[in-house]
Amino acid sequence: MPSPPPNTNHLNNNANIHDSSISKFVPYLAAGLKHSMQDCGMTSLKELHECVDNGTVRFEIRTASAQLEGGVNMESYEKKLYA
Repeated sequence: MPSPPPNTNHLNNNANIHDSSISKFVPYLAAGLKHSMQDCGMTSLKELHECVDNGTVRFEIRTASAQLEGGVNMESYEKKLYA
C-alpha cells in the first residue's frame, strides 16, 4: 500500500485550508443566505434581483474601518437565533 502524500498545508500561507468536505459547508451557507434574505424582507433571489434592478433595494459599500467605527451597540442589540 503506497504511503499518503506529505502534508504541505504549512507551505501555502495564502490559503485557508480545511480538511472538511464542501458538502458540510453548503448547508451552513444556504442557511445563512436564507436568514439574510429574511432579514431584508425578500422571499427569493429573483425578487432580490428585481428589487436591486428597480432601486427598491440598495447596497452600501463600507470599509473595514467604517464597519468597526459604526459597530453595533451591544447594550441594545438583541441577537436573533434561528431554528
